[in-house]
Amino acid sequence: MRDPGVMMSDSSTSPWDRLQEILVTVTPGQTVTVDDIVAETGLSPETTRMVLDGLAKAGLFERRDDQFIRRSLFRSAMTRFELAVSR
Repeated sequence: MRDPGVMMSDSSTSPWDRLQEILVTVTPGQTVTVDDIVAETGLSPETTRMVLDGLAKAGLFERRDDQFIRRSLFRSAMTRFELAVSR
């Protein structure tokens, strides 16, 4: 039975594996969109949006309209540290 969250793809690589490859190579400041990920992986737009929204909630991406910008974890941690020290 086909996973309803996955659209058909010609590649033998799993859509989830392709998503992981994409996310691992995205660098801080780089922007991705749901449409970009859907085109590269074959995942449905709903599934892709849910994953990217989850990563944004976790602080790995910042969402601006339909764009997701990769955040720097180091920069984010330093900002929190600076705020804690300044109190």
